[in-house]
Amino acid sequence: MKVLITADWHLGRHTMNVDYLPYQQELLMDWLLEEVIPDRNIDLLIVAGDIFESKQPTAEALKLFSRFVSSLASRNIPAVFLAGNHDLPEIVTYMEGILARHGLHAVSAANWAVDNTRLSEFPQLIFLPHLSQYRREGRTVEEILSDLASRYPPEESFLVTHLAFLPSGRIPEGDWEVGLVPVVDPGAVSSWKLVVSGHLHGHHRPAENIVYPGSLLKYHQQEMAQRKAMVLLDLPGGLWEAIPIPQRIDMVRVKGYMGDEGGFVLEEDGGIREDGRDFLLFVSLTRPGTDLRVGVSVLDAIRDRFPAVKAYFGGTIEGTFAVPSHGKEVAGDLTHLSWRELALRYLESRKALDGPEREKVLETLEEALACMEKMEEG
Repeated sequence: MKVLITADWHLGRHTMNVDYLPYQQELLMDWLLEEVIPDRNIDLLIVAGDIFESKQPTAEALKLFSRFVSSLASRNIPAVFLAGNHDLPEIVTYMEGILARHGLHAVSAANWAVDNTRLSEFPQLIFLPHLSQYRREGRTVEEILSDLASRYPPEESFLVTHLAFLPSGRIPEGDWEVGLVPVVDPGAVSSWKLVVSGHLHGHHRPAENIVYPGSLLKYHQQEMAQRKAMVLLDLPGGLWEAIPIPQRIDMVRVKGYMGDEGGFVLEEDGGIREDGRDFLLFVSLTRPGTDLRVGVSVLDAIRDRFPAVKAYFGGTIEGTFAVPSHGKEVAGDLTHLSWRELALRYLESRKALDGPEREKVLETLEEALACMEKMEEG
């Protein structure tokens, strides 16, 4: 039996500059359904959490999901959709009634219990969705994992979950979370034959028996160098391999500086090629100078050098910058700037302070910053 496990689709993700939905649609409807599933003779598909970007999915994201599951059902491929921390458990549970008619299943905190954590069709697979602290009935995740191991033979079972497993040396003392998901020591699942988890977006192995498929696409700047993959698991033996995911939109870091005449001088293109991919650009400034015009200027420079490439501006991530609101230069990267400086820089770059609503925008900004300060104090 061949089981394909993926995670962290984040359907409907939309940043300031990029709508990821067309790229998600191409990967799911064309690559996954038309190539991977038939070519690899997949018997079961599992999504290990974060199906949607938001707990209130957009109509477009729901429409894509509906199209995907309808096509999957028409191929008689069963599937299990696990709720992650980005998913509203009640929505995932609501989908269960619809999906079950087609041999598809949804598992969330709203319909999950330790004594009802596997499907009769797939007894080797144990499912643990994201459980917020309010849904654990006063227990820790480690206690729930121990309970599961006492009910099912872990040495013969495969746990599919949505947790943050980090090596012991990287876990601070006390209860810690990454993105509202508990951080768990790999030792808590050391007895399981294999654990496949969603949540941490990079494809990697924090322990010998733990593997992350990774996210569908590169969604954050920190993911620039990450591999994206799906896990193909062979049951009952447990051998697995990674299936690389082609990145239709990729991230690169370009380097250069603002020239005296106002244009961006491109020194390093980050490996951009006219190979059918689109690119999200992050810019390292190599010389001092204002960075407020970098976004438009760097896109112009890329179009001049690579006329067939579609590129988006992701942000300026390091260099020496001039901060117009303070009239001083700040060396290093943007982490040296305060929240207020970062917000002012963004507003200025978007020309939000040039119009008649300037005072209202600044007032709203101050209210937001005040709320953030109260949250930090609390």
